[in-house]
Amino acid sequence: MRNNAQISWYPTNGPPEGIFWEQVIYNDTIFIGTNEGIYFTSDNGSSFDLYGLENNIVSICFDSNKNIYAGTLVDGVFKKQIKGGTWTSISPTQQILCNVITYHPAGYLFLGTKNKGLYRSSNGGESWEQIYFVGIDNEIVSILILEDSSIYMGVDYIGLLKSTDLGESWQPKTME
Repeated sequence: MRNNAQISWYPTNGPPEGIFWEQVIYNDTIFIGTNEGIYFTSDNGSSFDLYGLENNIVSICFDSNKNIYAGTLVDGVFKKQIKGGTWTSISPTQQILCNVITYHPAGYLFLGTKNKGLYRSSNGGESWEQIYFVGIDNEIVSILILEDSSIYMGVDYIGLLKSTDLGESWQPKTME
């Protein structure tokens, strides 16, 4: 049986025009990563305010300790407390070009880059370990963590890989 419910889309009042890279929800607040910084709304899009980090934000995630992480296109990775504090750079090395940053419920951050492979941190970005790299042309384009703790990673020119051991090993997956 087909559901004939109507879905309606309507414009909101912001954020300003630009490139929108990422949208995430934390509690009742929507955060949007744009080429001009992070914006947020707590009123379903009626108004948007600049959250900070005026940079090209391509990825946003949150951890269980109420931290927000932002990956930028050219300036690396930043962290701050959700309800205060200042942004601190936590990039693993110089010249990190972030594609995606995500949090695993076991307490790990995973950082997929355009140019330096995949990194993992077990301490909120204080230190990082490079756990996957096959060449500068193989950028990590996506990371998905499932409820069973499986991690899927999309890599340019390689395809879809899966890990069941927090990124220690990766196996190719096909779309079957």
